Amino acid sequence: MIRLEYQILIAVALDLLLGDPRWLPHPVRLMGWLITRTEALVLLILGDNRPAGAVMAVVVIALCAAFGWGIMQLAALIHPLAGGIVGIMLIYLSLAARDMVRHSEAVRQRLVENDLPGARKAVGMIVSRDAEALDEAGVCRSAVESVAENLVDGVISPLLFAAIAGPVGAVTFKAISTLDSMVGYKNERYLRMGWASARLDDLVNFVPARLTAPLIAIAALILKQSARHSLGVCIRDHDKHSSPNSAWSEAAFAGAMGIQLGGPTTYNGKTVSHPTLGDACYAIKPVHIRRANSLFVTTVLIATGVFLAGRMSLCWGIQALGVAT
Repeated sequence: MIRLEYQILIAVALDLLLGDPRWLPHPVRLMGWLITRTEALVLLILGDNRPAGAVMAVVVIALCAAFGWGIMQLAALIHPLAGGIVGIMLIYLSLAARDMVRHSEAVRQRLVENDLPGARKAVGMIVSRDAEALDEAGVCRSAVESVAENLVDGVISPLLFAAIAGPVGAVTFKAISTLDSMVGYKNERYLRMGWASARLDDLVNFVPARLTAPLIAIAALILKQSARHSLGVCIRDHDKHSSPNSAWSEAAFAGAMGIQLGGPTTYNGKTVSHPTLGDACYAIKPVHIRRANSLFVTTVLIATGVFLAGRMSLCWGIQALGVAT
């Protein structure tokens, strides 16, 4: 059997080097299919209410966790190495670092080529806001915000859950995240059915979001960005977002690069006035997308080292305690 620490290291390396393999059915698609079918069944039996939404979330999460555990056990029966390889794949497919960098870099490249319509189309693939009328600064801001926000739920959270509970932990987190992305909306359709999924997503990202902020500052120090300003802006602005978690990483990114994020944003033709995060020391430009990506990847590498060191220290401590007793 491959040690969990090595499984995580290999999974992170695969994600950073390859991204999501297009030839392999991604677990998120399977989770999406399961969520859709479970939602329909629960609505039919229990109706549209918060308890029904909680039942849907519990069923989906339990089935996904059981599937992850079961497929690892089946593989291990064939050969211990096969079980480890399946574990690597489950962690690898729960991460989304390379794809985030790839998509945001595509936005930057269009802007460098003075292709604003192409940049709007590219950024529209990674954000939920209306991109058709964004100017260059708006496109840059949208891309940087997406990179910063996705650092937590796209990489740091599944990585932390993998370090705590192995591949099954990563799969469980991914199921919660997928539930939130599909039904965690404050609209008429999901106001009741999606409430439990949205609150659960807030809960599981609570600690990772707050751990990510100092890791971003360390990454900023390594990259010769402003670590001090990153922490200062994060402390000042972390509670300005409607989400309890999103502003931690966004504010830290804004402070590190000396730019301002947030502000008025249009969704489905309706403009929402979000608070601003950070200080406009510099006008936001395409170069900040590349700097955001560098900050993103460096933070991922630091987090991997910190989480693995923490896990190994805990294991050694438990072993030493067992020997002592």
